[in-house]
Amino acid sequence: MAIDPQNELASVVRRVEQLRVEALALDTLPESPHIAHGLSVALQRGQDATMARPVCVAMLGGTGVGKSALFNALVGMSEASAVSNHVRPCTRNAIIAAAPGDRALLHDFGPADFVTSPVRDVVLIDTPDIDSVETAHRHCTRKVVDAADVVLYVASPDKRANFVIHEEILRWASRKRWFFAFNKTDTLQSDPETVRKDFGRQLEQLGFEPRRDVVFMLSATEPDQYDFERLRTALYSARTARQGLVLREDLLLRQFRHAITGDAVESLRARVQKAQGPLDGLRARVWSVYREALASTRGERVIGTLYRRHLWAGLSDSLRGPLWIPVFLRARAARLSLAWSVGRLAWRGPGLTTLLPAGWKALSAAVGGTGSLYGLFSETGQEHARRLREVALD
Repeated sequence: MAIDPQNELASVVRRVEQLRVEALALDTLPESPHIAHGLSVALQRGQDATMARPVCVAMLGGTGVGKSALFNALVGMSEASAVSNHVRPCTRNAIIAAAPGDRALLHDFGPADFVTSPVRDVVLIDTPDIDSVETAHRHCTRKVVDAADVVLYVASPDKRANFVIHEEILRWASRKRWFFAFNKTDTLQSDPETVRKDFGRQLEQLGFEPRRDVVFMLSATEPDQYDFERLRTALYSARTARQGLVLREDLLLRQFRHAITGDAVESLRARVQKAQGPLDGLRARVWSVYREALASTRGERVIGTLYRRHLWAGLSDSLRGPLWIPVFLRARAARLSLAWSVGRLAWRGPGLTTLLPAGWKALSAAVGGTGSLYGLFSETGQEHARRLREVALD
């Protein structure tokens, strides 16, 4: 039977909502509010997962890597985003290249300037430098990346090992789809393939697989060379509405996974592991009491009686015809026999003060069904009952 992705996604969303409620209920744990907040953000994305909007690609990179020049080359307009070799940073707010019909569907990117793109259903967004000294620039870029579906990371020969930028990539790595563009390849003094391999090793250290279909060596000033056309085709290739929906569903699942990983969850897991040792010890103590009780003479007699009672009860449920009546009566007699046997096991000496309470409890269990192991053992031996109470208190 074919699986409906929409139903599967709805099931995941319901489970995440349950996890969020459970996380909020654990308000005594300091990690719980952080986990609940992450799940709430993911659920908010879930409400937008089926929203009809174009695929949004955000460009991310440091100062001077040539993001704006590459943006202009990709959208085919030389002055769509300001370019300067002297003024840094050039881009101070988001520049969005979108078809006129797509603009009304974009609500999550904050203040932005629009340029007209000839391509529908794909939006390309130039952002301020993520390593800018201006806090407002960094905030703008993060807001755009947060709302985007795909991130195009732009590097250059002098910016491929920037620690600040790598930290920013790690911030978003698990939540987005990625393309990687190594710009200014024409300025390299060494073989581009050697640099590609070195760039790929850096991406592997960040947790990515540097496949050729996502890594592009190019030059924004020489679009006819290297991998520029291949990148443009990858970004602007025709996508069906269903493909766009699948992409956003994938991003939603990435958000869910991100919400239940990280430092808060690791801290909570460490707490569980720390508590597991004492819990295992308590469980072992309980089973030790049960094993000793079952190995005793009293326990053996109780188990034998239980076995006979269940045998007769099973026969009375399965037989039909004339034989059913005597078997039914024998099964009821077996229950009364069980009550009397357990009552005798509870005998601690002469007198009715110990016999009657035990017999009454055993009779109640026999009439309503066999009682719990704890209830049984609490009447078969004071020592076993005392040890079980100690475990319960611990």
